[in-house]
Amino acid sequence: AVVSTQSTGTLRRKKRKRRNDLLRPLWYEFPEDSAQHSNQKEFLVGPALLSSPVLESGESTHYTTLPGKEVWYNYHTLTQHEATSSLSTIVKMSTMPLFIRGGSIVPIKKRLRRSSELMAGDPYTLIVATNSKGEAVGRAYNDDTK
Repeated sequence: AVVSTQSTGTLRRKKRKRRNDLLRPLWYEFPEDSAQHSNQKEFLVGPALLSSPVLESGESTHYTTLPGKEVWYNYHTLTQHEATSSLSTIVKMSTMPLFIRGGSIVPIKKRLRRSSELMAGDPYTLIVATNSKGEAVGRAYNDDTK
């Protein structure tokens, strides 16, 4: 599955309207967490997705920081994790550690295509990642790809 062009389109539109960046360092969303001020390995894609890229060749176990006080979900397995200083995940060449922030709704398109234009008629899947209160919110901007 890929994060849809709708998701990135929503973030690009929001960036223009509110001057929010698409890619954000963790301290941007978690300024009260001083440990995130020096974290240069992980970043957020918008407010909902945490990317923890594998930077070492041959790495099979990867450690990810899940900041804040809310739960996070593994994007690939939808397994729920508490915010922690270090989460160990097994990594493969086919996956990258990616986590969804609790309280978020992320639209994706599961059918891989060569271009956004070919995906225009494909259905959306909404990943609803509830927070500790069972709530989630999200926004979507549907770009007509033209």
